[in-house]
Amino acid sequence: MNYAKFHRTEVLEAVLFQSRIRHAIGLDGGFGLQYRPLLSENIVLTGGFGVLFPGAGFKDIYTGRTQLSGFISARFVF
Repeated sequence: MNYAKFHRTEVLEAVLFQSRIRHAIGLDGGFGLQYRPLLSENIVLTGGFGVLFPGAGFKDIYTGRTQLSGFISARFVF
């Protein structure tokens, strides 16, 4: 888990035409896995998942809902 925050919000306030954007982005976490079948270097399967629990600053510019992301990748080499 990582805690993220904006160092300065003046540029965001100017670009988004919003006054008073708070600094806290939120808590960010994720994990990934990689699978290779035994005795084979020809196939590699990779997957990952990430989550962001929004803080006050993220809620000011976007939404208060938890953000989720994921990916799956398959590599075949012959």
